[in-house]
Amino acid sequence: MRRIGIVLIVTGLLVPLAHAGQAFYVDAAKGGDENPGTLAAPFRTLRQALGVVNTRAAAGVRSDKIFLRGGVYKEEKPAKQGEGLYQLNLRGTPADHAVLSAMPSEPNAPGAVQRKSGRWYERVVFDDGQVVKGPWEKVPGTAHIWTCKPDFKNSGWIRGDKFVKQRYGYSTRTRPGAQFCVLQDGEALLWANQVTAGSKRLCNLYLNDLESVKALEPGYRAYDVDEATLYVWLHGNKNPNECLIEAWTGLRGRNIFNGDLVHATVRGMEFRLFENVLVPRAKYEEARTLQHVLWEDTDFFYGFRGIMYDIAKYEEEITYTPKFRNVSYRESHHWHIRHNRFYRVSGECLQVMGEGNIVEYNDFIEKAHPCFGPKSWVSCCNWRSCTGLIVRGNYIYGNCPDSKSGGGYTFVFESVPPIALRQGPPPRDGEFIFEYNVFLNNSSTGQRAAVLELGKGTGVFKNMVIRHNIFANSRARNTVGVSTPHENLLIHNNVFYREPCAIGYTGYGKAGDKRKLFGDLPSTVCIKDNIFVGCETTVHEKIAMPKATDRVMIERNLFFECEPLGRSAIAGRDPLFRDPAKLDFRVRPGSPAIAAGDDIGVYDAGGAVPRGGDWWAFAANGLPTVPLSLLP
Repeated sequence: MRRIGIVLIVTGLLVPLAHAGQAFYVDAAKGGDENPGTLAAPFRTLRQALGVVNTRAAAGVRSDKIFLRGGVYKEEKPAKQGEGLYQLNLRGTPADHAVLSAMPSEPNAPGAVQRKSGRWYERVVFDDGQVVKGPWEKVPGTAHIWTCKPDFKNSGWIRGDKFVKQRYGYSTRTRPGAQFCVLQDGEALLWANQVTAGSKRLCNLYLNDLESVKALEPGYRAYDVDEATLYVWLHGNKNPNECLIEAWTGLRGRNIFNGDLVHATVRGMEFRLFENVLVPRAKYEEARTLQHVLWEDTDFFYGFRGIMYDIAKYEEEITYTPKFRNVSYRESHHWHIRHNRFYRVSGECLQVMGEGNIVEYNDFIEKAHPCFGPKSWVSCCNWRSCTGLIVRGNYIYGNCPDSKSGGGYTFVFESVPPIALRQGPPPRDGEFIFEYNVFLNNSSTGQRAAVLELGKGTGVFKNMVIRHNIFANSRARNTVGVSTPHENLLIHNNVFYREPCAIGYTGYGKAGDKRKLFGDLPSTVCIKDNIFVGCETTVHEKIAMPKATDRVMIERNLFFECEPLGRSAIAGRDPLFRDPAKLDFRVRPGSPAIAAGDDIGVYDAGGAVPRGGDWWAFAANGLPTVPLSLLP
């Protein structure tokens, strides 16, 4: 395969220098672990390459680089909870990052793929799925339904035994549970016979009669827990013995990577059916050092969680000490997460902590898809105890697609205290910029839930700017939710297009408990220069009519097909968007947004559109999606 010039430049770094990094290569098809790891004589396994690089990093060598040739990287070895399949110790310098990357490639080269940034790489896939080997047999009396008894030794019900016992009356420790996600050649198979019990969503796993099995449709699956039997009706009426059928491993806490990353870059790869890609710290463990990390051009398919997820949940039984609480958040900071695609991830794609993080130009598509069954829950992204965070140019589509497919928020800003909740004043997290993002067709369950929640936890948020974003066609009680106090919350130049409640009060927590609510402490909020179209409620009355101690300004907003509010409101006039169906919310000449004298809405009148704001360019060729091509 041909390689672009940058690889040749990188290979030039092989000139011996004191403590200088080298480039190492891995080729699972043609390499050998007895080789030196050069381009001509690559290693066979990533484990061998990491062993060499980790040893060199421990000896003080910086900025080593590992390039993976195309192929599927699959580890069968079990991993204990919190343990990684691969141990990283990537340490570089500010001017020369250590790198773990798929091999760069020329465009359209055989076997190459184009990632979100537009760059091309050899296709590297980390597949952590469990192959369902069968044998598959056709169910008697049916034309296309097949069955087998897969070896699900580890339950897929990662939500916990308590959940399963409440719903089904038994523990998964004694019976194998159905896997949350099953793929056919990379395409998800949906649960059959989904029903609603009160406000709870569950999947009917009992299919003890043939008629229930016959009720399946193409692209659906079901599982009989009593008989440990899986039923499928595959897409295209295919034979499962001729397809690749995979499921989650079901191993709790199984990580692809563990270790330390300092001035490091990870790019160009693809992850499928994983539990966690990278966890800063397992429960009760000391943190790992994760500083100044660039993560880009990576696709995440059907994962439980994505990257930068801290599973230490600070539950009540944990003894809070300054050391325990602060280590993880102090040592994980300055992450740059860009040009990645998160497709049908069940849990949180990101739980970003610390200071100085940038999250930009990523796609978050169909988080909490129905293929996961009752596992789908929590937010898509959690910005947790952050300062100096920038979130811009991201595309957030179809997350929590209906009220039975997930819970929590889509994006949430959360504050967690350093010690016990009762001690000291509430923390003040802030200095956020949230701009040029598009939220399309998202929903969130629960009366207090929101698409974008500004304040969950105990703190007072300060200097938060929400600007130039598009919120369109949400199916949630609140779009932007406010619950905690704010110092200088500025919501300006956004478009709220056909939202149930554009800016709502979510009321997270109750008065008198450990949390502080909006109105309990003085807040300063400014809502100006936004466009509201077809919203049932524009601003919740608790925010629009605050207490005397609050300072809330609602000024110069444009309202069309909804009730006007605030000073200098522009009411009842069509903003004249160019093409909302294609996410082009620029206004046409003659718009009242222009006639008002100052720019109102998401784009400057006649001005240049910044990178990440030209969403109609994507819509012209189809909205951003992740191709479901077969595994190589």
